[in-house]
Amino acid sequence: MEEVKQFPAVERRRNAATSSEREKGEVAVFQELGKALTSSLQLDQVLRTIMEKIDEFLRPDNWSLLLLDEEKQELYFELAVGKASQALRDVRIKMGQGIAGWVAQHGETVVVPDTSKDTRFFSKVDEKTKTETQSIVAVPVRFRDTCLGVIELINCVGPSGFDPRDLKLLEALSDFAAIALENARHVKKIHDLTIRDDCTTLTMRGTWASSWRRRSTARSATTTSFHWCSSTWITLKW
Repeated sequence: MEEVKQFPAVERRRNAATSSEREKGEVAVFQELGKALTSSLQLDQVLRTIMEKIDEFLRPDNWSLLLLDEEKQELYFELAVGKASQALRDVRIKMGQGIAGWVAQHGETVVVPDTSKDTRFFSKVDEKTKTETQSIVAVPVRFRDTCLGVIELINCVGPSGFDPRDLKLLEALSDFAAIALENARHVKKIHDLTIRDDCTTLTMRGTWASSWRRRSTARSATTTSFHWCSSTWITLKW
């Protein structure tokens, strides 16, 4: 029989709330996030609310939100909470690299109870942060068929595995994150289009004004010439 790593602290945190209390708490979470999505266009505020709920219900040692840099095809840490989170600011993970990179590339949820037995594990992050990753749960942040990023939880898998109900909650939270990210993208597009439209309008106004001045100058020159010719003709006639 394989040796199973024990995480008693994780189990104590999980069993702290009764099933009824947890159910009420989950309903409250969804209501709160629904209000946040419909009442705020501040992406940071919504994402931080989501990450706070992950801490409240799942209690991992470290957890993070990685977003995809589409141009470079790399994941970067947009939000990181827990030990050595500051050290993750400059870390980038290529698509397909490590657990998070694999999840982003394949768009599938992964639960790794023991990282030492998973060849996908990318140990260089631990070397940089000087922490020990024993288990990982990672879910894709997807909008329709597009992966926008990954939510990753570190050291939150107990001896009995990761509760399927916890996983469903985490996947629901990742859906909220995807909606918030997509909303932010739409707002940015509208803002960019508004600026572009304003610039186009100003350019058109400038072109029209310039054209009007040229036409006015031309008319003025024609009128002056006509008056001069008329005066000359009259003088010659007399």
